[in-house]
Parts: sequence; C-alpha cells; structure tokens
Amino acid sequence: MELSIALVISILSITFTIVNFALNRKDKTAKDSGEEAYKQGVIETKLDNLTKQVDKILAILDNYEDETRKIVEEGISKHELKYHKGE
Repeated sequence: MELSIALVISILSITFTIVNFALNRKDKTAKDSGEEAYKQGVIETKLDNLTKQVDKILAILDNYEDETRKIVEEGISKHELKYHKGE
C-alpha cells in the first residue's frame, strides 16, 4: 500500500510540476511577445522619423544644388559678356 501511495504522490507532483511549468511559460511568452511588439513599434517610429529627416536633408541639398548651379551660370554669363565680347 505504501508503494501505491508513494507512486500516486510522485505522479501527482510530476503532473503539478509540468502544469506549473507550462502555465509559467505561457505567461512569459505572452509578456515577451507584448514587449517585443512594443519594441518593434518603437523601432518603426524611429525609422519613420529618420526617413522624414533624410527626406528633408535631400530636399535642402537639391535646393542648394539648384541655387549653386544658377549662381555659377550667372557668373559664367557675366564673365563671357565682360571678357569674351569679340569671340
């Protein structure tokens, strides 16, 4: 009889341990996936902000390039009129 009671207690404790482990893993998995989703959202927000900033910088550089080109063309035109009249 003692062997049966010991066996039943062992089986119950093993079952309890397995169930406890499974429930704890489920909670940890839910917590981890929530944190992971939050981190992913933060990363996407930062990437969006960086993309906007890069777009602004590119627009400024394009504008700067156009302005520089106009200034150089005006300078060349003035130079040609002043120093290359007969040619």
